[in-house]
Amino acid sequence: MQSGGEASDASEASDAQLWSSEATMALAGRCRGVLLRGWASRVRRRWGEDAPDLLRADVGVGVDTLPDHPDARAWLPVGPYLRLNEAIVARCCAGDTAAFAAALADDARRSAGFLARTVARRLGPERLLRQAVDAHPQLFDVGETELDGVAGDRLIRYSGARVFDQPTWRFLQLFGLRLLIESGGADLRACDGAARGPTTFDVRLRW
Repeated sequence: MQSGGEASDASEASDAQLWSSEATMALAGRCRGVLLRGWASRVRRRWGEDAPDLLRADVGVGVDTLPDHPDARAWLPVGPYLRLNEAIVARCCAGDTAAFAAALADDARRSAGFLARTVARRLGPERLLRQAVDAHPQLFDVGETELDGVAGDRLIRYSGARVFDQPTWRFLQLFGLRLLIESGGADLRACDGAARGPTTFDVRLRW
């Protein structure tokens, strides 16, 4: 499997022109509630008690679509999940995706206890990456993933879903993969994305 197309890293993906709200909300597919675990508590802590309601208003949905405490196994529409992240950037981070990434990283550090950090380092980046790729069908009900390459130089191909072309989805994916490899105790040398059409996205990881 060879990668090609327009390459980007997480910062470039975050700077890509956002889709219209209508286009993102119309995306097919659902994601698990676990991807939004604790979101309301975190935004309240950082940006005030009213933040969850203001963000839901920005997205144009109510608590039935974006509950404060979604069931981890519940299927939620992927459009509002992505628009929520965009609303946080716009309203709470003044459009600064670097500030948003810093907040995400801090939240990840706060939520990962000593035991979880120790286990991640013992598993190492290769096993963590394999687990993450295998977990895609449990987190999203559209698209497929394929892992190629060798340990320390891996290519992940996401294919078969329009959501893989959405800039915020790409940013979140690249950010998460960076965090994953580093949590395994590796020094990440590259995390680059490459678009290969409207339904396929490649990520090259080297550590």
